[in-house]
Amino acid sequence: MQASETRGTILQHRGSLLHREGRAPVLAAAAVAGGLGLLATGRRRESRVVVPAAITALASFAFLAQFFRHPGAATPVEPGLIVAPAFGRVVHVGSEEEPEMLGDRRTRISIFLSVFNPHLTRAPTGGRILEQRYTPGRYLVALHPKASELNERNSVLIEDAAGTRFLVRSIAGLLARRICSYIRPGMSVEAGEEIGYIKLGSRVDLFLPPEAVILVRVGQRVRAGETPMAQVGPGRT
Repeated sequence: MQASETRGTILQHRGSLLHREGRAPVLAAAAVAGGLGLLATGRRRESRVVVPAAITALASFAFLAQFFRHPGAATPVEPGLIVAPAFGRVVHVGSEEEPEMLGDRRTRISIFLSVFNPHLTRAPTGGRILEQRYTPGRYLVALHPKASELNERNSVLIEDAAGTRFLVRSIAGLLARRICSYIRPGMSVEAGEEIGYIKLGSRVDLFLPPEAVILVRVGQRVRAGETPMAQVGPGRT
């Protein structure tokens, strides 16, 4: 798991230049771009073909390098404070039934991740992993209303020290083809700790108790492990 340290009321989670999920594709793109670049300088006759190919490979390398960047997080640690599980833009805040794992009515906050957002997911609060459930499915656009029901998804149920349960659901989008998980049931996690990764465009849903005080609004951009999303009173379930 990712290294972290507590400083006062802030839990520091270390990042890196490149996420481990991106090492292979980024290095491959760099090798192709470099090889084509050398070929272009050595063979002038084929430059009309090789140079555009080298430029395309270099652009692919630049895109993958920014996509797989791995920012750290300075997570505020306060009783009942829930932080963002993902980078992106809040596209939905509303009340609805969650029959799949919770079986009751919850407040759902949805975060849309574009291809320009880091795609790691972090625990919204500290606690114990009660359950993890992977569900294969379709690849509708992540903003589609039925994406949370029909798309490939990975759901993680976390219980904090007060017994409050939170559900984090990573949902594959139109381009996403793999959801990675770094946790298992029974593990304990810290607020802001990295728990998974979604490759390419996607969405992350956070299900909160109905009495939670929501601290974000639709359209707001949030940072994984840092932006306060809600406040839940101690002992509420």
